[in-house]
Amino acid sequence: MKSINQTQILGNVGRDPEIRTLGSGERVANLRVATNDTWTQNGEKKSKTEWHNVVIYNPNLIETVEKYVKKGDPIQLMGLKIQYRTFTDSKGVEKQVTDLVLQRFGGDLILMGNGSGNGADNGGSSDGLGGNEDDPWQD
Repeated sequence: MKSINQTQILGNVGRDPEIRTLGSGERVANLRVATNDTWTQNGEKKSKTEWHNVVIYNPNLIETVEKYVKKGDPIQLMGLKIQYRTFTDSKGVEKQVTDLVLQRFGGDLILMGNGSGNGADNGGSSDGLGGNEDDPWQD
């Protein structure tokens, strides 16, 4: 039986994207995306926000993200792979992080048109962050 590791999210970008170049020369885009859940419990409105680390390696998507994606923009990402990684922070504490990764092929990014986005739709990519001593999501 073939297994599948794939998800999609629709949320808002939590801060401006970070575009970096790895030691191999490959560029990578890192996003923080917030998804919100709301419900009513005993007549009281409740809500919860989940934050997701998104990693993109596809050069075309990175270019789109670099030009059009800004903090607060709604974005839909499909075909993400869930990946876990462990790193040791600058204080020597080992931490585990979950990344949602757009592979080089087979993923989609849709800018929902609010704010700076232009509604572009492209295919996406990623292989993992590789070689970072400190987590790139640390503030």
